[in-house]
Amino acid sequence: VNFRPIGLGLTPHSKAMPDFAIFNLAAGQSMKMAPLGALYVVAAAEDAGFSTVFRDYALERGPDLFRIDRIAEFLETADAPVVGISCFAGMLPYGVLAVEKLRACRPEIKIVFGGPGPSAVAKELLETFPAIDFVVCGEGEETAVDLLRFLAKGSPPAWTIPGLAWRAANSVVTVNSRRERRRELDQIVFPEYDRVNLQDYDVVGVVYARGCPYTCTYCDVVSMWNRQNIARSVDNVLAEIEWLRGCGVRHIAFVDDLFTVNRKRTIEFCDRFESAGVPASWGCTTRIDRVDSELLDRMAAAGCQYVFYGVESGSPAVLARVNKAIPFEQTA
Repeated sequence: VNFRPIGLGLTPHSKAMPDFAIFNLAAGQSMKMAPLGALYVVAAAEDAGFSTVFRDYALERGPDLFRIDRIAEFLETADAPVVGISCFAGMLPYGVLAVEKLRACRPEIKIVFGGPGPSAVAKELLETFPAIDFVVCGEGEETAVDLLRFLAKGSPPAWTIPGLAWRAANSVVTVNSRRERRRELDQIVFPEYDRVNLQDYDVVGVVYARGCPYTCTYCDVVSMWNRQNIARSVDNVLAEIEWLRGCGVRHIAFVDDLFTVNRKRTIEFCDRFESAGVPASWGCTTRIDRVDSELLDRMAAAGCQYVFYGVESGSPAVLARVNKAIPFEQTA
């Protein structure tokens, strides 16, 4: 698929050049985790007929990972007319400063931000940083594909794309209506794992369900998922785990915001995982008020090796202030 100029500063390019360069912007992690969100978008773009290239900054090493010039140089490594950057809130300040340098070197490209960090402040980003052209808010697969189609042929018009924030030619920033959350997650193409070497990562994650129903004020996924928790089928999750097993992955980290939000669903997974005899271990993240001894015993029997709990503070007053409503006495 080649872009055609539609008055947005794009020019046609050869098929040797990818349509879309997607960067996962992460640094300073104690453990390297395969970037699921960005790889889901890569898979969706490829499935829609666009050619993509992917780069993961989390694999970079050295003492100057947060130097803006270095990040900008990294973003210049892929030659494409549209550059997408996925990040959490922690890397957002570095990302916006780096794309200002990228814009100075390549004024013709379109720059798109997405992920939990940008989703929460889409309007402010576009108003403050003219180097950014678009922000994809919330689930990115469908919105990113619609945006690529718009840039390729002008249809659908930008103002009709749900989940998109954009800047018009007169510099007016518009945040379109939210995109309705996807209900049939089994229909989403698996992340494009073949764009990475899974052996480069300490942790390979799987998403069982998207979203968290709570409203902790510090959390950047509240705006991402709009407090809705929507799950895949167990069959679909097990199929992905089996595929990863074939790639040599022996441990799965469920990266759900709240793995045990639905007790019945958790038990169903444990039963199916154990009966399938999958030779892999797993771990997850949840809240202290969403487990009990019986559930933890069942998870352990099914291969769960660890559970991460979000506690955030040892002060009940601080927890109340950030709307972290957990039974404090249970955290000891």
